[in-house]
Amino acid sequence: MTINSVALVLLVGLAIVQCREIKYEDCDQDSDSATLDARMKVFGFMVPIPGVEKDLCKYAIQCPVVKGNTYHGSIDVYVPTLIPSVS
Repeated sequence: MTINSVALVLLVGLAIVQCREIKYEDCDQDSDSATLDARMKVFGFMVPIPGVEKDLCKYAIQCPVVKGNTYHGSIDVYVPTLIPSVS
């Protein structure tokens, strides 16, 4: 299967939305930014999830983040229909 075919399959399958809440409590330092490196496994390879904004301060949490505080946020990510559901 060529890379073009894989890309086409992934783009055609962008129809189902799965919502997951991620909680991270152990921040070891204060920071003016928070970033997300969202990846999924496709055919055994970890690839970036297309369309996911990396800057969490833009949409998920309020920055700056302070050591010891707990932050809650959510994002909506479109997952290709060929990717199995995460439990």
